[in-house]
Amino acid sequence: MIHRLRSAFFLALTLPALAGGCLTTSSFGPAPHDAHKVKIEGNCLELADPTSLSFDGFLRVLTEHLAADRRHSAYVLFERFPEHSAALAGRVADAGPIADFLQTEKMRPLLSDASPRRQSAERFIQRALRGPSKDAAQAWREAARALVHPHLLADPVLFEKWVEARPTNTDWPTETFSALRPTLRDRIPSEALDKDRGDGVVWLAIGSWRLQRGEFRRALSAFKQSEAMGDECLKGWALLHQAEAMKSLDQSASAATVLASLAERADPVLRRAAWSKLGGFKLQDGHTQQALVFLTKALDGKASFPGSGIALADLGITLLTLGQDENGLDYLHRAQEVLSRQGQTEVLLASLENELRFHEHLNNADSREKTRERIRQIEASTHPSVHRE
Repeated sequence: MIHRLRSAFFLALTLPALAGGCLTTSSFGPAPHDAHKVKIEGNCLELADPTSLSFDGFLRVLTEHLAADRRHSAYVLFERFPEHSAALAGRVADAGPIADFLQTEKMRPLLSDASPRRQSAERFIQRALRGPSKDAAQAWREAARALVHPHLLADPVLFEKWVEARPTNTDWPTETFSALRPTLRDRIPSEALDKDRGDGVVWLAIGSWRLQRGEFRRALSAFKQSEAMGDECLKGWALLHQAEAMKSLDQSASAATVLASLAERADPVLRRAAWSKLGGFKLQDGHTQQALVFLTKALDGKASFPGSGIALADLGITLLTLGQDENGLDYLHRAQEVLSRQGQTEVLLASLENELRFHEHLNNADSREKTRERIRQIEASTHPSVHRE
């Protein structure tokens, strides 16, 4: 029996999706020859059209998530593809799993305002592009408000249009960067976000959304825009995330070269983040000993860095792969504490699923049930029960 664990780094980078009607997965490297054979497995987003997930594809993925009771993953799907929300509301039967899901307390406000706000933002963007300079600036600011109030509309298509429509000498709205902070929390240090509030930061957020949607070429392009327009500090972080997109495009050698260069930078936080990414890449490729070296180096010390929770989870998986059960579980638990504190629910659930597989493999009944119950509690707290009018 081969015990399957998923790289936490890889799960944070992509989302599960269906291509050709079936769930696609990619496996990375052979398992080591020991008593705890582990095959690292990640869920890849493979699309017929690499620039977008079609509505039919969106519906298939949603159905798959709900059938497996992955309600948080279903919610994340709506956050990542807001353009499909309004279309779905008009094409779902009055009863059934999807209809019930759409009636949950968390989903109703997301659906109710998504389409009107998109339309409003589009109108203001068009005015900004075509109107007189004075009116254009006001329209552009109104578009900014529509994109972030009452909550962030994480739509990379609209944000790209908005960025390109910015009139000359028009200041960036402060509220935009406040709204983008949760998106960028695990991408750049908070002090870097406070320092650079310009095009580069917005393009970094756009790249992050593209990456999460599986639109890797567009993500790489957005991160390159961020590098070109950011200050010196932001340029390094934009390069770090370019490496993620490169890896997803099977440009592993280029990604490793970028990360190796960043690992030599003077900034200790950026260095640790680069080592962490190198370790995640090695883990994906099945090179667990090399992954151990890089991840240990990244986490050696008290200095935190964006993505440190994922690095802890990957180190836990690496140690479990090498048969170091006690240390591996300790790092998984430390990762789960960090991820819970940071509100990274998706990656937290992935880490708990890994732990569940481990306990199932070793028939640890008590630990298995405790882990399963925690997963249920997180799903329940993320998605309250259905409330109908």
